Amino acid sequence: MTRTADITKLTAGDNANAFTDDRPSGQSVQPTEGTLDSFLAELRRMTPKERIRASRYTMNRREYWIYAARFPDEVPTVNGELELIAATLE
Repeated sequence: MTRTADITKLTAGDNANAFTDDRPSGQSVQPTEGTLDSFLAELRRMTPKERIRASRYTMNRREYWIYAARFPDEVPTVNGELELIAATLE
């Protein structure tokens, strides 16, 4: 999503919103929050071994960082660095 400021349409007494975005009308942030909540619920239902396996094979980067933030002591490391970061450095 991109947001642009359209200052050419505003006047000093105008109360209109200065920002426009390219979201389809009626779309809000709610679906994203819902997917986050469902992902966190799924993480909580998993065992530590299942979470580690999922972090290696099925999680995308966003999910991996959410997992690493919620379970920092459980995330696999290589020489003190998160496994995902160490794998991308090679």
